Amino acid sequence: MEREKIKIRTLSVIPLKDKVIFPDTIVPVDAERECSIKAIEYADARDNLVLFCTQKTDVGNAVTPDDLYLVGCVCRIKRVNGLFPNHIKAESLYRAEIKDLYVDDGCIFAECEEITPIHGNEALEEAFFRSARAIVRDIQQSEGRVAKEIWTQLESCTDIDRYINLAVSSMRIRKEVKQEILAERRVVDRLRLFEVCLNDELEISKLERKISASVRKNIDKAQKEYYLREQIRVIRKELGEDEEERDTLRESILAKKLPENIEKKALKELSRMDKMPNSSPEYTVIRTYLDWVLDLPWHEQTEDTELLGDCVKVLEADHYGLEKIKERIVEYLAVLKLTKSMKAPILCFVGPPGVGKTSIAQSVARALGRKFVRMSLGGVKDEAEIRGHRRTYIGSMPGRILYAMKEAESINPVFLLDEIDKISSDMRGDPASALLEVLDTEQNATFRD
Repeated sequence: MEREKIKIRTLSVIPLKDKVIFPDTIVPVDAERECSIKAIEYADARDNLVLFCTQKTDVGNAVTPDDLYLVGCVCRIKRVNGLFPNHIKAESLYRAEIKDLYVDDGCIFAECEEITPIHGNEALEEAFFRSARAIVRDIQQSEGRVAKEIWTQLESCTDIDRYINLAVSSMRIRKEVKQEILAERRVVDRLRLFEVCLNDELEISKLERKISASVRKNIDKAQKEYYLREQIRVIRKELGEDEEERDTLRESILAKKLPENIEKKALKELSRMDKMPNSSPEYTVIRTYLDWVLDLPWHEQTEDTELLGDCVKVLEADHYGLEKIKERIVEYLAVLKLTKSMKAPILCFVGPPGVGKTSIAQSVARALGRKFVRMSLGGVKDEAEIRGHRRTYIGSMPGRILYAMKEAESINPVFLLDEIDKISSDMRGDPASALLEVLDTEQNATFRD
């Protein structure tokens, strides 16, 4: 573009906080401060030319001439949208050195003079220029920081000053370095500054890639797992499966403080359940199993009554007579309190219906301060009623022993096996044989439902 050569002219000034504008570029600018708005109004009334100057520091809205660098860029302002008069585009024309700055009616004015480049040794300039172009290519190939349209202009540019302006304005370079390159008149010194700046950028770029590769190597596995888990979560959500339910189950299992082997088994089953759709029959079986594991008492227990005399009072209050029976029970409780290590202690009450076998068992529970549960064995024919059903069958459930333990909510209840003489057997097995595993002190420590 042809322009009139003017030695010194007075222009309104728009201060910039963190931006340095170079010639041969078009830059969008939002003028929000009062001094910038007045500078635009002054330019509108004349030739649309303003001087953009960068601030040395961010001083907010109260900008004074002392806050500005003394080299800026003369630009022609263009409106982008009539609805937003303070949103403009700056078509930068040439560098200018400020000779004087003053404020008039809230607007900063500058008497400025165009900076013309000073050429020296052509061979040295060409050598610096070729070296700088090679470094810019390296940066672009490794990082791709320069926009495609700017890169096309750079590749075809042969003018040194224009090349520097385009390259520096499109790179992430510190404001102070950009300002130093903008202010330099001598072409050789400007190229030298430019090359130093490019080498710094290239080293920073290499270091960034090295750090990035190191970090990526460390987090690749975690990212991959996170990505896969997110995919699974989204898929399950689309299928209507409840991911939150599984997380709640896992937290409940860990919070229950189960024995180590039981916790390991429960987490393994939960892991299996994670891989199954909700509609799978086996999903329901595993879910029922986990619910039972969580519902059973593992550590909860009641404290026994401290004084044996209190137990005697309860037995006397609940039953009149039965002296031999109550004496035998008190004797048994005394041994229990002394040893504190009786393994599966069992009492057998024998007698015709209605003589108080069940009620005296309840009295024992009340005397000790323990929970009481009753399990009737009358008419039981299937040993699965004792041991539980195999989980290979859909709808399999635990046996009556565990049902009673769940109901007791304690690991040391008084457990009454009622009507034991009415057990029957059929082709599916003999429940009495299975019950032996519950009652035999050598076997019941390892009883598994």
